[in-house]
Amino acid sequence: MQSKTAWFGPKYQKLAKDAALLQQNGQLTESANLYREGLQWARQDGDTRAQSRLLNNLAGLRYLVTDYRSAAQSYNEALRLAELNHDLPVLRAALISLASIYLNQGDLESATEMASKAESELTGEETPTYAVGLFLQVARIQARKGDWNASEQYLHRAIAKAALRGEPVVEASAWDNLGYERTQRGDYTGSESALTEAFRLRRMSGNGQVCFSYSDFGVLRFQQHRYPEAEDWLNRAAACKKTFVPVQFWLILHYRARVRQALGKQELALADLRSAIEFARSWKMDVIPVDGLRTAAEKELQDLYDSYIDVTAGQALKDGGESGLVWESFLAAQENQAWSFRQLKQQSNEAQIKLPDTYFDALSKLRKIEANAIFNPSAIAPDSAALRLTLRNLELKAGITKSALSNQSPQLAKRQFSEAVRSNQALISFHTSPRRTLVWVLTSAGLSLKELPNQSV
Repeated sequence: MQSKTAWFGPKYQKLAKDAALLQQNGQLTESANLYREGLQWARQDGDTRAQSRLLNNLAGLRYLVTDYRSAAQSYNEALRLAELNHDLPVLRAALISLASIYLNQGDLESATEMASKAESELTGEETPTYAVGLFLQVARIQARKGDWNASEQYLHRAIAKAALRGEPVVEASAWDNLGYERTQRGDYTGSESALTEAFRLRRMSGNGQVCFSYSDFGVLRFQQHRYPEAEDWLNRAAACKKTFVPVQFWLILHYRARVRQALGKQELALADLRSAIEFARSWKMDVIPVDGLRTAAEKELQDLYDSYIDVTAGQALKDGGESGLVWESFLAAQENQAWSFRQLKQQSNEAQIKLPDTYFDALSKLRKIEANAIFNPSAIAPDSAALRLTLRNLELKAGITKSALSNQSPQLAKRQFSEAVRSNQALISFHTSPRRTLVWVLTSAGLSLKELPNQSV
């Protein structure tokens, strides 16, 4: 996750600066190619210090596109060389990055080990950004273990470190994390205090990150059942959609949908859910079937689909079985099941999956195009089809037979389901959620929907 240019001697200084500039401009493949070129020089020269630093920066590029497996491999190699050379900056950077990767993958034990090693290397001379990042990482780990006291202690250490060095953006992030952890355990008063301080710092710094505070307050007000205020905050956050990555933005829309349901604004809630599902579909098409890319976002994805299916099916039942909504809820349930099955199926052969950096560069470009097109349909770029074809060809070469980009239109899916059921057959499908149990029955005569008591399935 670290990208340093001052680490390098004269021979690699220009290369590192050029690679960093390419990365800032979104040219990830070109940036990675420069780092690999530098690695070749370093290996020819036997310069293991330069190798570890170039590997660290290359790993950071892989982390950015959530290719956690490759990032972890590069970070581990950088760590090995840094230990040989007693290169403390790279050693620290690799350790904290590995802790983050393992935590994102749900490997709490490995994340704890990496964070403990990183903490043992603190000397007081490291940058405040690094120290704060480490303390926040340890706080997250402690919170996942259920040790709230230890988590708060590390969060306050992060806040104090950032404040001491006059880093308002970093300090705001630390307050934000404190507010989040307090919200998670129901301490809403404490959460409000922390989030208010983060909001104050962000407004003072004027760097555009205030949008994150809008989202945080919207979620807090939702948890407090203060729905009109929650809707106001989430409206502000939704207006900042370019600030958020797709996962963050669909969460905002999902929360606003839940708020609007509570306020009785069913049509607006359904509109939010449909938009959130489109963002989620964009994310799912971007996620290749590799274990490192299956993160905690999938829980939020399941919650989103549960809400979408509940609302469309509930409205259909209320309207006496309105055909369009019955089909909409049914197809959403089938789509959700198909995604889960696909994930399970790919686990057996994912070790053979290896994609080139050109894949992630094209994927990054396509992600921006399609995310923008959700609210601006006329803005679809003419090269989106070419990008999708490039990605599919690279997937096939890597041995991925089921494209991560496949996504049928509802109309086509409806026709295929209808044509697959013969006159003497019936397709019965169930969906359960905390709110309700649903059953659809598809025959040649049409599709029907019933709600069952939750204990029936």
